[in-house]
Amino acid sequence: MPHPLRTLCAVSRTLVPWQPGVLPSLGDALVMDLRRAARHPGAGAEALRTAPWCAVVVLVEGTVPPADLAMALPHLPRGAAALVGSLEGETERLFQAIRRRPQPLGTDLLVYCATRGLPRELRAAIEDLLALPDTDTDTDTDTDTGTVAPPRSRSALNRRLAAFGPLRCREWHTMIRLLRVSESPGGGSVEQRAWSTDTDPRTFRGWSAELLGVDARAVLETPGWEWKLEAMLRRFGYVTWPGASRRASGAVRQPALIGV
Repeated sequence: MPHPLRTLCAVSRTLVPWQPGVLPSLGDALVMDLRRAARHPGAGAEALRTAPWCAVVVLVEGTVPPADLAMALPHLPRGAAALVGSLEGETERLFQAIRRRPQPLGTDLLVYCATRGLPRELRAAIEDLLALPDTDTDTDTDTDTGTVAPPRSRSALNRRLAAFGPLRCREWHTMIRLLRVSESPGGGSVEQRAWSTDTDPRTFRGWSAELLGVDARAVLETPGWEWKLEAMLRRFGYVTWPGASRRASGAVRQPALIGV
């Protein structure tokens, strides 16, 4: 039975075989055939465990209710997209399915940080800062406020965050704003996408360079919030860079989406 997964390459925009021992690069996504994965759940679960920065698209033969999908593949991440089709279909449909996913909640970011092994105390500080108002927009972050702790002072939170690395409240809130722009529906140039979310394009370019080390166009053209959060965590030393990845971005300390 063929492996139930393929890697959706962010650079070539093609599906390539899953390679055990060679991790997908930042920006790549995972595409899973539901029928094959249900018969061989271990293979899919292992791939998802080792590459959590990949958005996931599940290919189904017909309409499948989310509850049934979760029952068939209990290891799927909450934000997995389902699409009717096969592994032989057009890959642009796969990218569009990723783009159509709901924007991540604060709880999604926290779950990801837990999956990547960030210390409990650091995750607690991130949870508290997600409850703080965004000082640039004076609005709450996109998190489910019923599940987070009461807001704490920004200076106190920054002191807690300083024990684990260089990122502070400002950078985390900037990351949330970056995701609002990059995961918003629609296409167009950097300028069009930024202005459509009331963001100055120059500001968005600065966010992309500072937090991800990636050109703003690549950030917009490569859907999936998971790889962007992963890029920030790697760039600032919170998680390690895997050496055996599909592209050179796994061997250098920048997540540049360069040729295969």
